[in-house]
Amino acid sequence: MGRWILRIALGLVVIAAGIGLWRWSGTGARAPDLLFGSALFRFSPAEVESLEVRRLAGTTVLRRDAAGRWLLTGLVNDLVHEERAVAVLAALVSGDGYAELPGTEPDERRFGFGNETWLEIVFHLREGGRERIALGDANPVAEMIYASGAGRRRVFGVGGDYYTVAASLPDNLRLPRLLPPLRAADADSLRIDRRGAGSVVCATFGDERWWLRLPGGTSVPAGKSEHYHSRYADRRLERGGATWLLADVRRIREIVFRATDTALVSFPEPDQGAPDQLAEYGLLPFYRGLTIYAAGGDSLRVEFGEQRGEPLRVVPARRQGTLVIARAEALWPLEGSLQEFIELGALSFRPEAADSFRVDEPSRPLLWARRAAASRGWEPIVPEGWRLTFGREDTANHLADLQMNLDRLECLDVMAPAPADPLQSDERWRLRAWLPGGRVHEVWLGRLAGDGRPVVWDPHDGKCLEIPLQMLISLRNMRRHLQPI
Repeated sequence: MGRWILRIALGLVVIAAGIGLWRWSGTGARAPDLLFGSALFRFSPAEVESLEVRRLAGTTVLRRDAAGRWLLTGLVNDLVHEERAVAVLAALVSGDGYAELPGTEPDERRFGFGNETWLEIVFHLREGGRERIALGDANPVAEMIYASGAGRRRVFGVGGDYYTVAASLPDNLRLPRLLPPLRAADADSLRIDRRGAGSVVCATFGDERWWLRLPGGTSVPAGKSEHYHSRYADRRLERGGATWLLADVRRIREIVFRATDTALVSFPEPDQGAPDQLAEYGLLPFYRGLTIYAAGGDSLRVEFGEQRGEPLRVVPARRQGTLVIARAEALWPLEGSLQEFIELGALSFRPEAADSFRVDEPSRPLLWARRAAASRGWEPIVPEGWRLTFGREDTANHLADLQMNLDRLECLDVMAPAPADPLQSDERWRLRAWLPGGRVHEVWLGRLAGDGRPVVWDPHDGKCLEIPLQMLISLRNMRRHLQPI
């Protein structure tokens, strides 16, 4: 008797479960039972050759190029963030589905398949295999999304987490920065196109220096650069039938860094790339355009409209032809006159690029450094007969500060050449730097014998440039780093 009671009870449970599932499929009155769910797919993310994202507005395709990099084409043509693509594919392939809904047919329109929120994902696999999943309406009571496909014969449900990943396609695959990562050291040239003005072209010719091509038929811009180049020729070269002036490498680095590291604010809808919309964004014609040519032939291109928005300042941009909205700091280093791209510092070389450099007073060494083998830092050199006062690590930190201050040393005024030594006999320092390619530079820092102005003087060509007094004070304070034995 007890066995029959148990069997009847179990039968009633099964019937109740079936009625509950039927009601859930029709009215959304009951949450899905995960115990009846299973994995959506049996293939791995590594087997996916391409992915189609289908909506009523059109289809976007994620596919690999010949080099194995992911690309977005179709309705959205844009750059892909490789790590994001891997993570999104893993989430889409490894998701779980709830139980099938009895009495349903695949892709029934009453569940939202084919309407404005409909989304279909098609996986193209190696060896020609193909799998799909379509997502329809949400069931707010059951907290799940109706789905179809994945090798199942009826409509079923997926969780909100899965839908969040799928519904964010293809934007969650797109590069969240303006351009892919690139260092200025890995580029060999760049061009800035300016609305209403000539282009700015800069290039490097095999060493750490960057050069700005003087536009044909133009002279050196008026101001400090004109004063310098009218008196000294060490920052000018003739190449390829053009005149090149030494460019401000800090400006170049800022341009490349901002273009490749600036965060995007939003992805406009694809239809906003129409000509009338681009004109409204100030992109037809564009306000500024930047092309970076990487060593090896590849190039990156971005065009900007004008800055807009308060308090968050943003700029519309087309990267590789696709409309995005970026933070405005990507535009800032492209602004300004031609003169602002020309090197106007006090030194015609950069100690940063040196293999070693030394600073001495006439009667004693001050600080010596060589490039540390394991890093880009500096290793102190201890001259014979001397010792370090504060230890190697502390001295290395001061050498890094000294190198940075020398690289940023400002030219306050361009003075007439001084063929003979113009410096006072006391409070003077010699800077020597050994750079790759056998280039050796020597300059002296001190005060003019006549009026006491602080200057840097080059004995090779007599170049004499006024500098801030603080540089001489910093050199004087560094005497304490070396002590005689």
